[in-house]
Amino acid sequence: MPQAALALIPAAALLAIPGCEEGRPPQRTRRMAGGTSGTACLEVLTARGRFALRIRPERALRAGADPHRELKLQRLAARAGLAPAVIAADAKAGWLLMDYVDEPVWGLSLLQQPNRMDALMGRLRVLQTLPVPDEPVFEPSALLQLQGALTGILEPAWQGPVHQLLRAAEPLVLECRVQPGAAVAAHGDLNVSNLLGPQPLLIDWEYAQYADPLHDLACMLAYYPQLEPQSARLLAALGHDNAQGRERLVLQKRLWGLINGLWQSLHGS
Repeated sequence: MPQAALALIPAAALLAIPGCEEGRPPQRTRRMAGGTSGTACLEVLTARGRFALRIRPERALRAGADPHRELKLQRLAARAGLAPAVIAADAKAGWLLMDYVDEPVWGLSLLQQPNRMDALMGRLRVLQTLPVPDEPVFEPSALLQLQGALTGILEPAWQGPVHQLLRAAEPLVLECRVQPGAAVAAHGDLNVSNLLGPQPLLIDWEYAQYADPLHDLACMLAYYPQLEPQSARLLAALGHDNAQGRERLVLQKRLWGLINGLWQSLHGS
């Protein structure tokens, strides 16, 4: 496996790893758990430290992902202490080299620990203070159209229901559009496998967006319905415990339910 893992590293990425200058090989290369089909996550050990290398070729990109936005937002988040520091990257070539974080991945049991969830909401509040550049904000209809365009890979019996679902969702999509000036930085995929350590650090920024302030909370509630009893407290922790915030959260959760339903139809996971 070490030699197989080493063979996955593009030449430019290998030269960017501290301790591998001038073609020196790393002391150890190990493939880590995680990553979707076509993506490799490697731990690389050299005389100058431990590093994490994520390799995601263009063919592995999925609807809603943007490697340039991912890199920009992870760098901003890293400077704010929210993500691993980026050492080098090539968004076009699809690799990202960062500091290795020696912290445990969250498990489902941590979602029921108020101190952990409060810490996560605190991280999201910091994330939402990051500057939002003059770039397009998250547009639900664009994402759903991309997903809809992929329905050709489904069995014919699925294609009609998926397109019908997309048409029925149009009013919801309009309601969930972010108002001008209201968008904030969002991680976009708050799966427990993307949370490291007690604070936590956020990893895998593939689906990072400039979106509604409740985008990430709604994502978690859609992923983990067992969090629903905590929703009012978590909403308050984000500073949105008011009538408008509660109404927006309901809409955002419905939107995420739709996004996840289509994702599962297309990818089976």
